[in-house]
Amino acid sequence: MKGKRVLVTGGCGAIGSNLVARLLEDNTVTVLDCDGALPSHERLKYVRNLITDRVALSDLFRENKFDVVFHLAASFANERSVEDPMLDLSVNLDGTVYLLEECRKHDVKRFVYASSSSCYGQVEGPCKESTKLFPSTPYAVSKLGGEQYTMVYMLFRTPMGLRSPERPISKFMED
Repeated sequence: MKGKRVLVTGGCGAIGSNLVARLLEDNTVTVLDCDGALPSHERLKYVRNLITDRVALSDLFRENKFDVVFHLAASFANERSVEDPMLDLSVNLDGTVYLLEECRKHDVKRFVYASSSSCYGQVEGPCKESTKLFPSTPYAVSKLGGEQYTMVYMLFRTPMGLRSPERPISKFMED
């Protein structure tokens, strides 16, 4: 991927900051995160905010023409999610839907959602995509919900849904 305008939510975290470093080699990157720091770079813009702030999110998309969005932002802590499930619902599910809706409105061509292995619950051995889903915490449920919303929005993007030869997943893999 080269020469793209990319948004990375959660770009200050461990995975996000590594992704941002790689993307900056050939792209212009905007990071949306509620805390953290990133090194200065001429093709990097850091926006400190929450993905649940719909006005700020709308402004961000209106002011930028993103080609790709990597959505890594999340409220993460399985144990804390049991104590405060509303936080996970708000950030992980509502925030994801707000982001998907902005991508739809602004015709973003690619959306990459980072889910969690916690959607599978406690599994012995390696997880496979064929492993039965058994989310056992509010965090896991919210991440699985984000997966499902992402798939629904991907279906919206093609006239025939998953049966279309122009399936979003196929197009993403080819590019």
